[in-house]
Amino acid sequence: MHRCFRHAQHRRGRLPVGSGVRPFPPSREIGGSGGYSAAAASGCVDEGAPELSRARGRHQGAVPRGVGVKAAAAARIMPALAWAAAALALWQSGAWLLQQRGVALASSKLPYPYLVAEALFRNAGSLLAEAAVTLLNACAGFLLGAAAGVALALLMSLSATMERIAAPYAVASQMVPILGLAPIVYAIFRDENTARVLIAGYISFFPVALHTLRGLQSVRQEDRDLLHVLACGRSASYRVLRLPAALPGMFTGLKAAAPLAVTGAILVELMGAQRGIGVLMLRHLYYGPTHAALFWCTVLLAAALGIAAYGITAALENTLLPWSRTSGRRQGRGLR
Repeated sequence: MHRCFRHAQHRRGRLPVGSGVRPFPPSREIGGSGGYSAAAASGCVDEGAPELSRARGRHQGAVPRGVGVKAAAAARIMPALAWAAAALALWQSGAWLLQQRGVALASSKLPYPYLVAEALFRNAGSLLAEAAVTLLNACAGFLLGAAAGVALALLMSLSATMERIAAPYAVASQMVPILGLAPIVYAIFRDENTARVLIAGYISFFPVALHTLRGLQSVRQEDRDLLHVLACGRSASYRVLRLPAALPGMFTGLKAAAPLAVTGAILVELMGAQRGIGVLMLRHLYYGPTHAALFWCTVLLAAALGIAAYGITAALENTLLPWSRTSGRRQGRGLR
């Protein structure tokens, strides 16, 4: 005679089939004042309940919360440190190899990392000031492009006709080379900040529009029919169902667009702006071997700006959509 329940997701169901099975145990079997379960105390836990077994194991061998947080932080940081160490070793080896092979002006092509680090610390003030100019304009363009991308996605999601009309033009707009468009925009507005913002917005709106549209169209037909039965209008459907469903896709597009906005701002600076990290990059490249270390400083700083833009967007996603991150981890475990 069975007196315990199996796991709710057991393939044979939660309730054991047998003679004299009671659908609900008496109150003394559920637990007393001390939170005790007679079925658990008697060892009557079905072997087909892996989730319950794992939960009980975690409870018995619990790890202090602080230790778990430190371990998780180390698990995130260690791969990045390993990649950085590998890149540094490869850089050092490449610079040494150029020197050993007697390449002319080898230090101007690939200086040793310690020379770049020395130049970076010596000129940190001016480098960070110019990087701030680039980052501010890239952020403004990124916000403009994100707003345009979301608006375009909403427009195309209204009907299939709207999507057929707008989608070809959106795709065709990305076929225009940025190197050809940036001088035109700069010549029209005669303002480097405006040109940087517009080019950064132009280069970043398409990923946002594409991924947001996919999110808006990912709603199941059953959910749409349910809202239709409940007499919800189009605005209520977007507010309650479609926009929340599109948020993960929208953030995917934002993460892809954030580094592109930095790239767009730097491209405008290379066309003849007065300030920005791209201006320093072009200047130190022009001066040649004596400024090789500073040139590499600007290259690394530009890469750091793109990584920072992606990281800030990802952190914002984790803050606003923690359930999306958990769902992604579960899907990853399922695939493995």
